[in-house]
Amino acid sequence: MYERIYRLLQPKLDPERRVHILRSSEDSGLANFLSAVNSSGSTGMDVDGKIYVQIDDLRNENKATWLEEFAHALQFLKYGNVELSVDDAERDEREKEVAECLLSRKLSAKEIEEIQHALKRYGGVHE
Repeated sequence: MYERIYRLLQPKLDPERRVHILRSSEDSGLANFLSAVNSSGSTGMDVDGKIYVQIDDLRNENKATWLEEFAHALQFLKYGNVELSVDDAERDEREKEVAECLLSRKLSAKEIEEIQHALKRYGGVHE
């Protein structure tokens, strides 16, 4: 369902079709990777400008994961790739920006708890 919503918004948000959605149910290597890093999703940008939204739809597919990964895809579209740095300050800022935005959405108590944990990890504060 969430992918369908994205596809409806794609002409406006991503007219060049740079965002590609990958699912763990379609790629055992992706399933193994997301399981190994204990993540429900991940988004990254390749050197050629393609953006890959990776979703673990085998273990833990939920609204918050889709929203977070799409928000990161939009960050990549708007700001480009994240510079490599020792302290990952820019990456942490992007994580905080998305977490703070997600907390204003209607999510389950478990999803909110996970987002608050992530926000704390990346140096944000939410009351």
